[in-house]
Amino acid sequence: KTRDLIVTGATLGLTVGNNTPPLNAGNIENKGFEFELGWRDRVGDFSYSVNANLATLKNKVTHIHESITRINGGSFHTYQGLSVFEVGYPAWYFRGYEFTGIDKATGEPTFKTANADGKPSDVDKTMIGNPMPDFTYGLTINLAWKGLDFTLFGTGSQGNDMWMFLTRPDRARGNRLHLLYEDRWTPSNTSGSKPKAGFGATEQYFTSDAMIFDGSYFKIKQIQLGYTLPQKWTKHIFIDNLRFYASLEDFVTITNYPGFDPEVSLNSSTTMGFDKGNYPISKKVLFGINVTF
Repeated sequence: KTRDLIVTGATLGLTVGNNTPPLNAGNIENKGFEFELGWRDRVGDFSYSVNANLATLKNKVTHIHESITRINGGSFHTYQGLSVFEVGYPAWYFRGYEFTGIDKATGEPTFKTANADGKPSDVDKTMIGNPMPDFTYGLTINLAWKGLDFTLFGTGSQGNDMWMFLTRPDRARGNRLHLLYEDRWTPSNTSGSKPKAGFGATEQYFTSDAMIFDGSYFKIKQIQLGYTLPQKWTKHIFIDNLRFYASLEDFVTITNYPGFDPEVSLNSSTTMGFDKGNYPISKKVLFGINVTF
């Protein structure tokens, strides 16, 4: 358990005349398991090892200060309180509207609402996603034969949601993704799965689960091939070990996420899982030499 988290958002009287100070007012319960398996062996000049690990995590807020209903976290442009810290829920879960489809008559998006008029309001917002993965995992394979060596290293995340903020057609700047317009509603395509061009409920649509995607992925982070020269060749130049290698890094990503890169890296825990168009991790080709005297 994590106790006495420093949080903000408590209600103070107007006579205080200042912003709310941070409070030691939050508790989080984390539950999970970690597994690790490995095997290594040698057959003549050939040796190998395989190592795998897996970790699960269930996260829940168990307490915040009694003066606070919920704490708003991440935002994007004018959209506030997109991630929330609230008792009984995962820390900084995604809070928004539930998208129910497209009105075939008008092409406008529709949402689950408490009122009969179908107009969404703040009371209709609910948990629409969780940036925390169900589990993370990794795999490392090492092979060696005489002077040759090979390494493959991969990591993955399963069950985490991503909130894509690359789809703002109501903004005059920036490019538009095809997925926003493909199969959109038109008078000749009234069964389209996307709203019509220029639809009205943009804020509700982009703060709904229509913009939540599965962020699960597996990445091969490194593939490396090396060769170590025999010592009988290097000892004459006073080198104990001389190894040449080539490495491919972040070349392979397996995912259904339609954005740039599911491995989004942000500095704040309140915006975990927010894809604001961060530059994707670059693919790299490396060549190197290891020398030991």
